[in-house]
Amino acid sequence: MWEPGLSGDTCNLQTAKLGADVYAVDVQEEAVKECSENGWENEVPVRCEKKSVEQIEDKFDVVIANLQMDIFRNYFDKITQLFKEHLIITGIYVEKKERDEILSMADSLKLSVKKEISKKDINKEGEKWYGFIFEHQ
Repeated sequence: MWEPGLSGDTCNLQTAKLGADVYAVDVQEEAVKECSENGWENEVPVRCEKKSVEQIEDKFDVVIANLQMDIFRNYFDKITQLFKEHLIITGIYVEKKERDEILSMADSLKLSVKKEISKKDINKEGEKWYGFIFEHQ
């Protein structure tokens, strides 16, 4: 499993606790340091490195990406080239029409939606948080 962007690195810690080999990257040194410390504190093996999406050449069974929309706009094509089975996208908000934009980008790259999840954002009235699981068509 590969996770770009370590915002709190909850996904990689939980996935590692379930037995997955986890490779997590971020462009910010502080996030990488926190990822390593959290792995050590939780006694789970997580490989954390400072890298950008462009520097990744391996393919992974699962990619989990919880990134800001501007990063998805710039790197969605590259991210979709890195997964074999599932791409999990989280952190998309409907008020900004980002949900539809992600679905349009996925469709143009021949990805199908396996599952879509939505939840009201308790901090932002009227907004919903969206997550997706994509597969190659």
